[in-house]
Formats: sequence, structure tokens, C-alpha cells
Amino acid sequence: MADLPIRQSALTGLVNPGHYGADGTGITIMERHPLTILQLHSWPDTKEYVAQQLKQFKGFTELPENGQYHRFDDLEIFCIGPYKWLLVTPVDKDMPSLALSPVHAAITDQSHAKSVIRISGADTRNLLSKGCGLDFHHKNFTPGMACNSLLGHFAVSIVAIEENCFDVYFTRSFAESAWEWLSSAALEFGFDVK
Repeated sequence: MADLPIRQSALTGLVNPGHYGADGTGITIMERHPLTILQLHSWPDTKEYVAQQLKQFKGFTELPENGQYHRFDDLEIFCIGPYKWLLVTPVDKDMPSLALSPVHAAITDQSHAKSVIRISGADTRNLLSKGCGLDFHHKNFTPGMACNSLLGHFAVSIVAIEENCFDVYFTRSFAESAWEWLSSAALEFGFDVK
């Protein structure tokens, strides 16, 4: 079998660890790379069958509904639309093969198509509010929620991992511009790049 190419980050050369902007650190920004990201799209009448196939993941109980994010051991899964989910694992963890035919679901590898940036810290919600019309108040966008929206002029999926920790999924081709937008918007809060 031929060796697979090493996944190159779209942000290579841009993510330089250090402190930037105002004194203090209200935000930490880091790229989550490399990840295995699969888009899973079931049909209305096959959703339960797909959920049964996912039970091979340790701790998996149910498919998240629209707007929900769940973590099961090394598997993260969130709903990005009707009957459509993203399944995310670290690249060094094996994504179990799913015995699904096109009759049951469509599976598309998005690992090379997405860039994921984790933003955390006390000012994270303020930063996201600068470029997104969603209500990021801690009572309204709680851990375990996920949605598709715009951040700046970028189409994104935003996932609330913890109280002040969010993963933002960008299309890879916009990653460099998105990183620059986030870095510029975060200057007033002071931020660390990890």
C-alpha cells in the first residue's frame, strides 16, 4: 500500500505561538490539526439504522439533534443540518469503519476540506459577537450547542465545547483569511496563540 501524504495545515506559517495585542490574556487561539472529519448524511427513514451503526463508538448513545453537540470518548459529533452530522476524531485515533451503503447514508471525508480553530478564555464570547449575529450570552449558547452561521464573511460551524471554549469550523480555502480576521478582532482583548 502506498504511503498517504501527510496532512498539511492550511495555516502553516501563520500560527506562531506567542502573546499578541493588549496586556493580559482574555483569549487563547489554537488550531486543532490534524483531525479526521467525516460528514454523515442519512435519509429520513434510515436515521435509526445509522444510529445503531454508530454504537461501535465507545460511549455513543444517540445522534445529536439539530443544534446539538455530543462527545463520546474520542468521537465528537454535531448536527449541521437535517439528517446531517460531522464526526470528528483526532487523526491518531482510528475512526471505525461504518458499514453503511448509499441506501443508508452518504459519507464524505472532509478532513482536508475543513480547518478548525479553538478559541477559549474569558473574552471568547465577546470576540465571537464581533463578527456573528448569534446571541453568545452564556445562558443562550451553552456547552453542547452547535450551529451554522457567519463569522465575519465566512460560513462557519460553531460548537460550544465548554463554558468559554468554542471550536470554529471553516472551509479550508478561507482558513488563512479567517485566521487573520480572528487575530485582528482579538487584539483588543489580548490573546495567546498556542
